[in-house]
This record gives sequence, C-alpha cells and structure tokens, in this order.
Amino acid sequence: QRWSVGPHVQRNLVQRMLQLRFRNIEDFQPSRKFYMETGMGQRRWWDVFHGRSQITNEEYLKLAEYFGVTLQEAYESRQLDLFDDK
Repeated sequence: QRWSVGPHVQRNLVQRMLQLRFRNIEDFQPSRKFYMETGMGQRRWWDVFHGRSQITNEEYLKLAEYFGVTLQEAYESRQLDLFDDK
C-alpha cells in the first residue's frame, strides 16, 4: 500500500521567517510559552511548519512579534526570490 502525500503550500513562509533568526531551522524547539503567545496549538504549528497548511496573516504577525522580526523583514521574507543567485 502506498501513502498518498497531501497538498503542500508552494512557499513556506514560516520556514523563511525561521531562517531569519536561526542558522539551522531545526534548532528551534517550540515551548509551551511559544504556543500560548502565538495562539497556535501543536498540531497547527507542525502543519504550518511542514507546509501542510497555509499560515494566516494573524498567525504570521504573531510569529513575527514572537521572533522579534520587524514588519519590514517579515514583508521582505514573503517576497519572491527572483533575482537571488542561489
């Protein structure tokens, strides 16, 4: 039997934001305080983190506030990387 892979978001905004604050995004381990301040549950966080569901604007702003990312940085991380040499 094969497991079908569900739909994923095209651009994972959460992982882009984590890359602004952490060298390795796997270094971030959410705590109970994180869940309380962002208003996200564990299941919702991991669905958004792994790209199984899209983050809402309200959740995105709460994450930016929690990680200390300015609105300018958060906005720039949402933009497409058309001209980046990667």
